[in-house]
Amino acid sequence: WSPEEQMFHINLLELRAVRLALKAFLPSLRGQSVQVLTDNTTTMWYINKQGGVGSYLLCREALRLWSWAKNHQICLIANHLAGVLNVRADSLSRQFSADHEWRLHPDQVRLIFQRWGFPRVDLFATRENAHCPLFCSLQYPMQGALGDAFQITWCGLLLYAFPPIPLIPRVLRKIRQDRALVILIAPDWPRRVWYSDLLQLSMCPPLRLPFRADLLSQSQGQVL
Repeated sequence: WSPEEQMFHINLLELRAVRLALKAFLPSLRGQSVQVLTDNTTTMWYINKQGGVGSYLLCREALRLWSWAKNHQICLIANHLAGVLNVRADSLSRQFSADHEWRLHPDQVRLIFQRWGFPRVDLFATRENAHCPLFCSLQYPMQGALGDAFQITWCGLLLYAFPPIPLIPRVLRKIRQDRALVILIAPDWPRRVWYSDLLQLSMCPPLRLPFRADLLSQSQGQVL
C-alpha cells in the first residue's frame, strides 16, 4: 500500500484489495460470474449490496468496483470465508502458518484409526497434513482436495475431522444433520456451549490423547 493508503481503515483496504485482485486476473474473468471469498464481512456486504450508507468511502469503493465489473461484463457475488480457513492468504501476507494447521502426530493417528477404523476423507486438511487418501480444503485447488467440507454430504463414509476450534459447533450440527460417522478430534472443554452436544453425539467414551512433546506439529515443522 502507498503511504496514503496505509492510513485507510482496514475495511476499505480489504474492499480495495478485491478490486485490485480482480483486475490482476481480468483476462480469465471477463464475461464470467465470479465468487469472492473474503474473511471481512463488511467487504462481503458492500459487494453484495453494491454499496451502502454506513461509510461514504466504502460506498464509493464498492461503486467503483461494480462500475469496473460492469464494464467487463463480470457478475460478482461475495461469500464469507472464516479467517481460520483463510490459510493461503495469511501465509502469503504474514509469512507464517495459521494456527489451525496443527496436525496430530501420524503415529497417534494410526493408533486411533486402528481402534475405530480407517476413514476415507480428512475433512479439514491440506495436501501436506492430510491423514486420509482424500481431504477437504478451501485454500486453493489441489490434487485430492474435495473443496469445502460443509458443501459435501458426510453420510455413508467414515470421516476424520480435526477442525479449527471455532468450527466445532458447525461440525457437530453437520454430523447431526447428515447422521455422519466421524472420528472427531476436539479439546476436553466442559464449559464450552457445544460440549453437551459433543457428549450426546458420541457413540463411545472419548479417547484421551497422551502427553508427548511432538503430539501436534505444523507443516513447517513447528511443534506445540
